[in-house]
Amino acid sequence: MSDIKHVRITLCGYKGIVPTYSIADVNVQAHFLGTDLGTSTKAALTDDEYCATSFDFVIPCDVNSAKSLDDLISNPLQFKVYEHPGRGDKKIMDQLPARLSQDALATSSETTINLIEVFAKRTFDRSAFVTPECYQSPRGSKSEKSETPFPAGPILLGSAQLDFLPLFQGREIFTQSLLIHKSEQPYDDDMVPVNLMPCLMVEVNIEGDGWLPRKYTNILSVTIESIYNLPNVMSADMDYSVSVNIPNAHSEQEHVVIHGGTWKTGTNMCNMKLWPKGHDPEVNRETCYRMADTVDTIHNKINANLEKVANPGSDPRVEFNVIKRNYLMEQASRLFRKNLKDYRHLPLEVFISRPGMPKDAANSLHLMANVDLSTLLYPGVSRCRASCGLRTFHKKEILQRTGLQSSYFAPDVNVGKCATPVVDKKGGKAKDDKSKASKSDKGASSKVQDLKQLLPSPVVVEEPPSVLVYGNQQGERTFIVVEIELQKPLEMQRPIEDLTVDLINLLPPRPMLSKHVISARLAVKQYRDGIKQLTEDILSQHDKFLVDMAACPCVQFGIRDTKNAFLTFLQKNGIYQTYLSSFTKIACVAIKEKFPYVEETNPNNKDYQNYIGEVFSSLTKESHDMINLLSKSGVEPKATTIMPKEEDLFLLYGEEACEIGAILLADRYFLERVCQAKKKATSWFDYAVFYLKTGDEEKAFECVRRSLLENEKFKYSLLMFALLLCGRNKKEEAETCFLTAMFFHPTWLEGWVTMHLFYSHIGNSEGADLCLEMAHKYMNTPKSNDYFTNRDNLIWTTSICPNELFFRTAALLIKMYFFEFAEKSLTHTKNGNRGVYHYLLGVIQYYRKNYEHALVHAKEAEQLHGPDYAVNALAGHCYLALDKLADAKNEYMGVLESFDRPDDIHLVFVYLALISERTGDKQFAKKMLLSACKYSPTPYTWLGVGLIYYSQKDLISAEQCLLQANVCDNRLPEVWGYLALINLELARYSEAELCYKQTKKNKIVNEELVKKIEKAWTWVNKTLY
Repeated sequence: MSDIKHVRITLCGYKGIVPTYSIADVNVQAHFLGTDLGTSTKAALTDDEYCATSFDFVIPCDVNSAKSLDDLISNPLQFKVYEHPGRGDKKIMDQLPARLSQDALATSSETTINLIEVFAKRTFDRSAFVTPECYQSPRGSKSEKSETPFPAGPILLGSAQLDFLPLFQGREIFTQSLLIHKSEQPYDDDMVPVNLMPCLMVEVNIEGDGWLPRKYTNILSVTIESIYNLPNVMSADMDYSVSVNIPNAHSEQEHVVIHGGTWKTGTNMCNMKLWPKGHDPEVNRETCYRMADTVDTIHNKINANLEKVANPGSDPRVEFNVIKRNYLMEQASRLFRKNLKDYRHLPLEVFISRPGMPKDAANSLHLMANVDLSTLLYPGVSRCRASCGLRTFHKKEILQRTGLQSSYFAPDVNVGKCATPVVDKKGGKAKDDKSKASKSDKGASSKVQDLKQLLPSPVVVEEPPSVLVYGNQQGERTFIVVEIELQKPLEMQRPIEDLTVDLINLLPPRPMLSKHVISARLAVKQYRDGIKQLTEDILSQHDKFLVDMAACPCVQFGIRDTKNAFLTFLQKNGIYQTYLSSFTKIACVAIKEKFPYVEETNPNNKDYQNYIGEVFSSLTKESHDMINLLSKSGVEPKATTIMPKEEDLFLLYGEEACEIGAILLADRYFLERVCQAKKKATSWFDYAVFYLKTGDEEKAFECVRRSLLENEKFKYSLLMFALLLCGRNKKEEAETCFLTAMFFHPTWLEGWVTMHLFYSHIGNSEGADLCLEMAHKYMNTPKSNDYFTNRDNLIWTTSICPNELFFRTAALLIKMYFFEFAEKSLTHTKNGNRGVYHYLLGVIQYYRKNYEHALVHAKEAEQLHGPDYAVNALAGHCYLALDKLADAKNEYMGVLESFDRPDDIHLVFVYLALISERTGDKQFAKKMLLSACKYSPTPYTWLGVGLIYYSQKDLISAEQCLLQANVCDNRLPEVWGYLALINLELARYSEAELCYKQTKKNKIVNEELVKKIEKAWTWVNKTLY
């Protein structure tokens, strides 16, 4: 049942049309799909920029017909604008001289020439000026008097197009300004800006009610771009067509066929998408939609050479660049989503034939492609541009991959059902044998049927599989680029508010603390620290100011006074306002805590005035004291070496203790780092990394939750939390963490690749493809220079890892001890740097304590990558774990002799000293430990050097080393114990007693050292008493 709606197009006027004739009229012809909708009435052009008119064109549309809707949304309304020579009022024209128009033209021309000669100061060549023929008399007589001459016919000014897309986007009435394009392309001298181009003003509305529904509808746009790497069988004299099977408005699968692929060579590419080929070949087919000018958005699963898309060069290609739309109602949209869920691919057919020849196998080529659209199933994605490899058509393969039931170019092939044809041997009509057969005939026929059942079934000949199509001389795969775009995504994306709420629900509640946590003493200390930081920052800004002034000796800020110029420099950069707000904040806290005032705040009150003076004096005194202190310390020379922060030292101590097996000591170092660090999020995250290394995932889970409580945007904690949730099979919660991390850090390459691995792990291929596309998009983004990325592990290094997606991600995941995902990342790098691939696998096996397997990978890495300090160090660690000290020492010595090694190879120094001490070479062990102390001193290294000196009876040197160890960590009972022994041997009994008390206080567990101390005390007591 049809439901006809009328689309009324009202021509409201013309704008910016410059008439060719002195008196001119203009009108419009409208065509839609080859149907002439009529011609508007003529409107006289005047000197005004806008010429008003009113004329209606009507297009009927059956909303219950899918074809009618698709025609309206996929084809424009074509306008042809004509200018007609107008005739003035005959009574007025008869009163004018016959040659007035020509004289006026000549006078106007002479005036123009004279103006050019005056302003250009040169003589104008009058022979170059030609009077237009339209103003000359058709008879060529100068003396003959007649009517004012006019040209014979109308002039085509150009064409315009009206797109009905807004009607399908929920707008039942809209107004548009349509540019009038000339039929021929203008030269550069004739081109004008868009705002000066002539245009038509039209209004479109739907007559009556009951237009299309607005909810749960969608618009599917298919753009066929070009075919690249053409084989030799294709040529320029062939016809090229493409068919795509998609649902129409009423949930019926239909073939969208695009004809007219053109053979092109060179870089002359069409930049605009084209409308489907219409009935009028002279009409401009260019739309207002531009073709994508980059290849970054193409899903290239077939690894095609996309340089051919960006720079075609001289290679031929078949270019379509045609856009076709389908309007999808609710059921059709659900059907399209269901088909994508089931098959993840869209069927595409390519048919190539010779014009004028039968379209059989000898004169045509039938190809197919499976367009992977799984990305459209990811929430928020509405556009997919993919490269699809072409192969020969195979009915069963395309049915299995895409669900295509019938082929457009081979309609006799029903790939869904293979019915057996019925053949009438007599050539006549089929008759009902049962109605005319006798009983004997029935018996005979039953016997025949029984005999037929005994015969063997016919042999089914399998159709050979499809064959990939290759082209050009390099043998590259032939492919086609297709773009699919939806008005609305099939899966709506989650807003950031929902992600934030879900993330907060995953975290523990924040502890309720008292709001008043500062005292008067702490407030004054905070005030002094703030003054110190402000002063130091002012000095650094002044250095920058002087550099700028030296680079530009001119008066940069308009002020010659340096003091005022520096003030202007601070104000223009927004630093002065920051200083004011910071000083106000710290001053208010200090006043509130140290000088509380509860009396009346009346400006005329004497007590209040005295209070203000007291506060001002006190704050000024504190400021002057801090500035004087800074000025006194400023005369001292600056240190040439930058001392690391205490929290960074605790991180080094903890990692070293973990490597040498002192897990409890490492736990204490990481906990102290959490207590002292200013950035709690990073310290809690490092604590979680430590627990993952020791295999305690429960504690790591709690630590990373605490990290997110401190900073819910910290990307490393979000990544770790997501992977831990994935290990607990909480996929939705893990996805929430991933999405939150990528929302706050959209250019984080490792985050996108890890999210790709996560989606691949849970079977979400559309999400995996999208994340991989985003990772390639941000491949050239500079690496983040944060503490976790730049810091190398003590066991291995990332310096030899190439700047590649999956290598960088694998290195990050190994640092976080997620070895399963790291191995998945490394599987994508097998064809890359094989040496680094084996090196990272060796690191994973070493952490898993599979030392023999790790050693095999290390040797393979050395063979493929070549000699390298990192590979030799890993092999040495494996030999040491296997208790092969000689082999380990050889590998470590190779590291020392490497020319490209860094200065600080802390763990190699420590392990080499350990091996040398076990083999009796204490002198070399001491040298290695001192080398470690030179670059990265730790309590363990100073203790080791002190013990070697103590064994050599060099008590003074041993005491100095132990004191350095005590400076690093004053809670090591072994250090206090050996200091007690040294003081006893040096007869410093009071110091020895204090050191022994500290030994007991820190709970020493070394019973052998305790016995030595007690034995020494016994001997001292016997000697003294």
